[in-house]
Amino acid sequence: MPAEPAARAAAHAFLARHAAPSEDPVYAAAGLYRAYAMVSTNLRTAVGDDGTDALLSRAMARVIEQHPTAHDLRRTATANIDSAQLATAVLAHGEPCVRAMIEDLLATVIELLTRLVGQGLAMRLIDHDSGVAPRPFTDERVQ
Repeated sequence: MPAEPAARAAAHAFLARHAAPSEDPVYAAAGLYRAYAMVSTNLRTAVGDDGTDALLSRAMARVIEQHPTAHDLRRTATANIDSAQLATAVLAHGEPCVRAMIEDLLATVIELLTRLVGQGLAMRLIDHDSGVAPRPFTDERVQ
């Protein structure tokens, strides 16, 4: 199931800022991995390990249906994509194909987060450079 247009546009803009396309597969893979790692790290800071793993696993499950490339990217126990496997996928399938898969993965994460917390906060959680830095989800009433 493809992500909504707004989420897709946000993911595209994020990758344009953080992972410029490259003819060199090594640079392309490094940029895509850096962008994915940035999102993973930002999410872990805000929603914790379990929340991040749940979001990334659910997003990957949706994306894998449309992108056979995703089958080449076995995630580690913490839902992270392995950088060496990403580089291998770029060499095997080409940068545009892997970029499309990563973009769809990020768009799906953005869509899932938007349903939970709204578009503005979802984008701040994904990309700290998008505006105000995110704060961890806390409820002072519970403390």
